Amino acid sequence: MIVRISKTLIVSWCATAALLAGDARAALFKVSMTGDVETVSAGLSGVFNTSQTLSVSYLFDSDAAPRAGSNSQFAFYDALVGFSFAIGGYSASSSGASEIQVDNNPPVPFSDRYGVVSRASQGLTGADVNGLALDAFSFRLDDSTNAAFSDALDLPTMLSLSLFDSSGFFAFFESGELVSGRFTNLTISQVPLPAALPLFGAGLAALGLSRRRKRKAAP
Repeated sequence: MIVRISKTLIVSWCATAALLAGDARAALFKVSMTGDVETVSAGLSGVFNTSQTLSVSYLFDSDAAPRAGSNSQFAFYDALVGFSFAIGGYSASSSGASEIQVDNNPPVPFSDRYGVVSRASQGLTGADVNGLALDAFSFRLDDSTNAAFSDALDLPTMLSLSLFDSSGFFAFFESGELVSGRFTNLTISQVPLPAALPLFGAGLAALGLSRRRKRKAAP
């Protein structure tokens, strides 16, 4: 069976590819972090322990605007488009609806801070532990020298643990039970646009096939 591809469809494919190439996804960044568990509440024992490690991965849109009311000292961004964490054999994930916090030169005794929080009330899902539901996961990176950032209204796309002198992560469950610890590694990279190029290539291939068939059909 021969499938005929119209010029309109081919043009539509190519136009879609062009739109994807300029889509906000070009501004997506992926952050991956690992750390060590240091404390486990008694109510979570048996599932979590201090010999376990943590891994965190999330995507954020660097073009996201700060929330209304943000300023050069304190800013919040609804920028996450994917978030997940795993501790030992436990894992949880969310498609977004979470926030990034950036503090720049806040009043004493606070420090420059980069923080992320993902809440169950906004889509974070993970299994109950010993009958306790997952409430939220958050972490913070602090720089007591206030040199990490120069403007909270600039969402950072370059991050390194070397910029901060302390870090902490917290997995919160019902009744105030939690798992916490410190980070040991952080990497960040821009996400390419894998969807645009195959679509564009498919459009060009279809266009070439259509032209070849026309040449063969010509008298």
